[in-house]
Amino acid sequence: MSTKKILKPREPEPVGRPDRAGLYVRNVFSQRPETKLNGALGLKNLSQEREYRVALAQHPGVIDAIMFCIMHGDTEINERCQGYAVAALKNLLLEKPAIDTAILENENCLPGLLHLLCSQNPRLQLDAIAIVDWLSVQ
Repeated sequence: MSTKKILKPREPEPVGRPDRAGLYVRNVFSQRPETKLNGALGLKNLSQEREYRVALAQHPGVIDAIMFCIMHGDTEINERCQGYAVAALKNLLLEKPAIDTAILENENCLPGLLHLLCSQNPRLQLDAIAIVDWLSVQ
């Protein structure tokens, strides 16, 4: 019988608080797995609100935090963060050409997409293919 603790992220503050982006970005870079998971989930939830996507993408550190999650999928928690980050990235893409350009110009964009393409998770591989396709038309 496994005694492995299952980490369940707390539900972040209600969506509609784009001022929380800075907190979520800091949480993504945390050493604590629960905090990291909550940060990635918070960014994903904020990115689901169409009216906040441009402001979210332009917030300092958001794209870096998303790419950080995508680059680090070596544990179960990090893989969950990776899934949240991919969802956030997909929400931000195709919103405005300037956002797509900012994402593409991020130094970790192409290595992150390569990391996803080499993943053992087929869903992440398909998401990476979709993202590459969307960025290729930019």
